[in-house]
Amino acid sequence: MDFARDGNHNNPFSAGREWRTGTLDAVLAATPDCVYLCDRAGTILYVNVSGARHWGLEREEVLGMTWPELGIPHATTEALRLQREVVFDTGRSLVGEVELTAQGVTSTWQTMLTPMQGEAGSVEVVVIAFRDISNSKRAELALRESEEKYRLLAENSTDMISRHDPDGTYLYISPACRALVGYEPEELIGRSPYEFVHSDDQLEVATTHEQILESTETSTVVFRVHCKDDHLIWLESTVRTIRDPLTDEVVEIQCASRDISARKEAEEALRESQEQLQAILDNSTAVIYVKDADGRYILVNRWYETLFKLPRDWILGKTDHEIWPRDQADAVRANDREVLRKGKPIAFEEEIPHSDGLHTYISIKFPLRTSSGSPWAVGGISSDITDRKRTEEQLLRQNELLLEAVRSERQAHDALKRAESQLVHAEKLSALGQLVAGVAHEINNPLAFVTSDVSVLRREVGHLRDLLALCLEASDTLAIHRPELLEKIRERAERIDLPFMLENLDGLLNRSSEGLRRIRQIVKDLRDFARLDEGDFKEVNLNDGVASTVNIIRGRARTKGVDLTTDLAPLPNVACYPGEVNQVLLNLLSNAIDATDSGGRVTVHTHPVDSGVEIHVTDTGKGIDPAIRHKIFDPFFTTKPVGEGTGLGLSISYGIVRSHGGTIDVESEPGHGTTFIIRLPLKTTEVEPTTTIL
Repeated sequence: MDFARDGNHNNPFSAGREWRTGTLDAVLAATPDCVYLCDRAGTILYVNVSGARHWGLEREEVLGMTWPELGIPHATTEALRLQREVVFDTGRSLVGEVELTAQGVTSTWQTMLTPMQGEAGSVEVVVIAFRDISNSKRAELALRESEEKYRLLAENSTDMISRHDPDGTYLYISPACRALVGYEPEELIGRSPYEFVHSDDQLEVATTHEQILESTETSTVVFRVHCKDDHLIWLESTVRTIRDPLTDEVVEIQCASRDISARKEAEEALRESQEQLQAILDNSTAVIYVKDADGRYILVNRWYETLFKLPRDWILGKTDHEIWPRDQADAVRANDREVLRKGKPIAFEEEIPHSDGLHTYISIKFPLRTSSGSPWAVGGISSDITDRKRTEEQLLRQNELLLEAVRSERQAHDALKRAESQLVHAEKLSALGQLVAGVAHEINNPLAFVTSDVSVLRREVGHLRDLLALCLEASDTLAIHRPELLEKIRERAERIDLPFMLENLDGLLNRSSEGLRRIRQIVKDLRDFARLDEGDFKEVNLNDGVASTVNIIRGRARTKGVDLTTDLAPLPNVACYPGEVNQVLLNLLSNAIDATDSGGRVTVHTHPVDSGVEIHVTDTGKGIDPAIRHKIFDPFFTTKPVGEGTGLGLSISYGIVRSHGGTIDVESEPGHGTTFIIRLPLKTTEVEPTTTIL
């Protein structure tokens, strides 16, 4: 390498040592530090690439120059001279800082001076390495400013700001601790916060402590602490961790804690008030409830739970549509909306289903308002007036009978006889209803768990089959190691005919499932036979119901390969229970599809007639034998194989059509199909939906 430009006679290394230029340059060229070799007078004998580039010069231009010649201010050259003298005099390395200005930019540099001794042991030259530390100095300054801002915020905050090591020990705590817990900061630093946490809250605080050490999320914990005077206060602490960016280890925990004792006292007072109110409500014999503006229950009393056999926790948060059938829920929700809209108490009569049928309630509903006066919820107090309504109806009927008796003793006598007959008939229906309800209930309960057990058994049998297959694969191993065990296994397998048993298991399970399905269908048909339709009596276009019913059953027709078509003429509106008419149509379509072979056709045709409408359901099936045609509407009469029909569909349909003032007829010729004809009047006196006995 090149030293000063005046030749080797001034080079202190010319005697006795030859430097390896290439090796030294290669090493120093790889560093961003500026490296110089100087004699005691400050003459630059060597410079690396970074050192020359810093001044915007070539290396050859820098060699032989002194520091003042590089344009360095006098104060900086003087500092460098003093550092250089110390190293020459002591023979020890020295680290310092200087300000350097190059190409118009001033920056802070760390100087590292290292002596190099000659053969005589004296320092002959000094290596000066300059490292730019401006960025780190700026970062240190920013950190100090940030820490100062943090300190000012912490010391002026009403929250108690604290810093902890990972174990929780206090490293710092703001002066707010004096007002909150009565301690001076110096009394807490170095101590564990667990010393002050109430014993009942230690576990929750420890759990939060463990969680934040494993997570980068901010956590909040509420707990009680003992103040210096030993009284308790509630603190709410927001906690986060500071982690080492290289190791991701937690190096510090930071907390902001505030006194929430007043809030906790208010919450406790509110809770006690709510409990007292709930106790009052729970001892009322009326059904009491509160629903928000969206119709979700936010309060119910105990009588609500008892009466409807629904747990309170299940009710809260749900709407009436999630609890009651749609028709009743729609009516109740409409009443709630009316109260919110009008903003005043209103009394309604509402029908709510019970296990024994619909009950009538008188409901006093009223709006609950916000502080600004806007309704935000609906409160209600409902009383069951079913018995009263029934009594009123009975009194009304009795009054009518008495009036008839005044006009004519004979008419009164006849009326009494008719009333007696109706009561006897009602008692018979009631007895039948109780019988069917009991049968359906007793069948459904064991049927449910048997069906579930068969499903589980099917799954577990599959697991056993797989396990058995694995065991059989180990036969060769058993033959070697346990031949006597293998012989026992084979003997037992032959005795129980294992292949046949495995092959027959699926069939047994399938037949069991099919039997359970048939039982369910029979029970459903029994309930359908006695079910009260829950729709409204209103005027509708029956074509809409026909279309929806056809869509429901179209998949069944497609599966069997039957073509299901419609021919719907424009119809006037008909007053009826739409759901019941749809049930009739569904029954007829189901029977028609069953009676039609693959490739056949079922057609639904509608058209208006004088003062009414007709619906024709025509199939291309085998037809009905004239010998049994008069029995087809009898309950439990069916031509289907055992297990495939209950004989209730046509009987139910016949009753529904007759209750609407209509007729249902059948036209059939063996081998040429069947047509069922339903005739319904346009207007009829409103009738009760099909009576239920379940």
